[in-house]
Amino acid sequence: MKNVKFLMMVMAGCLAFSSCDNDDDNNNSNTTGYAGTYNMTAWNAPVAMDFDGNGTTSTNFMTETNCYNNSKIILNSNGTYTMTYNALGITGTTAGCAASQATSGTWTRSGNNIVTTSTTGGSSTSATYSFANGSASNGATLTRSMTNAQYPTISGNNATWANGNVNMTFTRPVSN
Repeated sequence: MKNVKFLMMVMAGCLAFSSCDNDDDNNNSNTTGYAGTYNMTAWNAPVAMDFDGNGTTSTNFMTETNCYNNSKIILNSNGTYTMTYNALGITGTTAGCAASQATSGTWTRSGNNIVTTSTTGGSSTSATYSFANGSASNGATLTRSMTNAQYPTISGNNATWANGNVNMTFTRPVSN
């Protein structure tokens, strides 16, 4: 009977140790490698355009206009974030830089996804970014893929909006 009790205690101990799973891959308890400043490096539309009129088209609007410059996401190690978003806008049929937008809120991690959540006027908005580690020659990236999103386009000589798949990429500098 003593052996059975001892065996039961050993098994209970083993179960207790094996159930203590390290859940760091699914929350913010380990932000090493994730927290930092990510600068926008690409804003890709589904169709190449020549917004700057230099005769060269590109799907990356950051090469076509400076309107997206200085856009960034800062993920803080305490689970909060701030984002500054600059973009191309359209007034009437003319394209130009839109007013800068700033948001803040919280972020969580689930595997290789970062989810930001902001609350304005009692309404929450979430965005999911896929995380990819960098290498010695480039930093880690956050990429947000949006299906059927609005993007600026040119129809004839007029700027207008179209819908399609858009990707935004933010890159953390290697020194960060």
